[in-house]
Parts: sequence; structure tokens; C-alpha cells
Amino acid sequence: MPRVVAITGACSRTAVEAAARFAGRGDRIALLSRTPIAVDELVTALRRSGADAMGVVVDTTDPDAVESAVARIEVELGPVDVWVNTADDPRDRSFRDHEPREFRAITEQLYLGHVHTTMAVLERMRERGRGTIVHVTSAAARRGRAGQSARSGAEAAVRGFHESVTEELRTEGSPVRLALVERGEGDSTATAASAVLRAAAGSSPRELTAAAGLLAAAATGVGMAVRRRRR
Repeated sequence: MPRVVAITGACSRTAVEAAARFAGRGDRIALLSRTPIAVDELVTALRRSGADAMGVVVDTTDPDAVESAVARIEVELGPVDVWVNTADDPRDRSFRDHEPREFRAITEQLYLGHVHTTMAVLERMRERGRGTIVHVTSAAARRGRAGQSARSGAEAAVRGFHESVTEELRTEGSPVRLALVERGEGDSTATAASAVLRAAAGSSPRELTAAAGLLAAAATGVGMAVRRRRR
């Protein structure tokens, strides 16, 4: 049965690949980004392939704007079944070269963007008693790298936030699922997109880990972490 799938960070390669794959299985797609051109181009491409898709230009660091975006998506496409956060900032920049304003902007985008979207969509999913939220980060969430101090800090915060909310859902006995996909350093875009689709489908941690270098998933509010064995 077709689902309504919303994906943030539409400029990222993972978002583009995942959107195409979700659309290929017949899902209705909502793409969100701060960049109008990126949204328009991707929505146009999806529609040409026969997909039911819409674009929303939104700054996820603005909670009111996010709330309005979610409401619009649910009016135009229907209740959101799967929400995927893929915002990323892969640029390398030494900590000593960061201005405080820039550091804050990256933190708000990569961390608070996840928080605001989860706040907006989770309550709706709770009321309906179903839904999945997928947070996509990278290996920087577990191990900081030189040149990525802002990204590493923000993604580590996403991980802590994810685990905390997952535990709350588990305690409530909520059927809403949260999954955290952490891309390995050597993972391709296709590999990351495959992991996102498996997370959205509720696949087992073993299957998801085989698709992405490192993954932490929560099925029905129960958190698990598995590290892939490297051959």
C-alpha cells in the first residue's frame, strides 16, 4: 500500500536516491529543503517518472515553519507514514577557522532541525498509533574527525536525542518507530539509501547493518545497536 514519505535535506545525495526508490515502490513523496531550486528540480524529475510528489521550501531550524510544512503535507498528500531527516554538512573546516555564528548555524541545522521535525510529526503519529521516523547521520556521531568539529558535535547530539525519545516511546508502549541510520565512511549513496528504505520498512537490525556501515535502530520503541563485521 502506498505510503506518504517526507524527506528533509533534499539537496543531499542520500535524499535524492532514497526519494527515487520510495517513489519507485509507489509511495507519495514530500521533499523539504531550504533551497527552492533543489526542491523544484527533484520534484520535477519524480513527477516525470510518474510519481506523486510535492516540494516544500522550509528552514527546519524554525519550529513554526516546520509545523506549517507538516500541516501542508498532510493536507495535500495525506497523513505522514514515514519521515526521514537527511540534513548533512560534509564540508571540512578546522575548529580554529570556525566563527561562533557559523558553528551555531551548523549545530542548529544538523541537530535542532531533527528535533523540530520530530516534534511536529511525532505527536501526529502518536495520535494515529503508527508511523516511522528515520534520522540519518554519519560515523562522525560516534567518532569525531579533524575538520568536522561542528558536524561531529551536532550528530552526536542527534544520537543522544534519538535514544532518549526512543526510550520514552518504549516506556509508553507506543507503536511509533524511530530508527537511526549512521552512514559508514566508506558507504556509497546507494548503500545509505538502501539502509533508509530498510529502516522505513522496519527490517531487522542485522539486515540494516548489512546495508549500512553502522546502524542503530529502534523497532516499536526498543533500541538496538549493531556494528558490522569488516572482512
